[in-house]
Amino acid sequence: MQIIGARIKQAREAAGMTQQQLADELGVLAYGTQRVSQWESGRRVPKADALMRIARITGVTIEWLMNGDPQAIQK
Repeated sequence: MQIIGARIKQAREAAGMTQQQLADELGVLAYGTQRVSQWESGRRVPKADALMRIARITGVTIEWLMNGDPQAIQK
């Protein structure tokens, strides 16, 4: 799952967002940046609904987050 974490980080950075900004957009209030950091490092795996929201917020598709298909990038 570290690969998904790396893609979350890549998508977040490409969107020009900090971990705090992504946490705020996701509504991850408790331990916000810690949670995003755990996802990006592969220590935790986001639930499916969080992955869908990350994709929407950062402008990528869920398919890109899951398998890295370059054809799946939105915007």
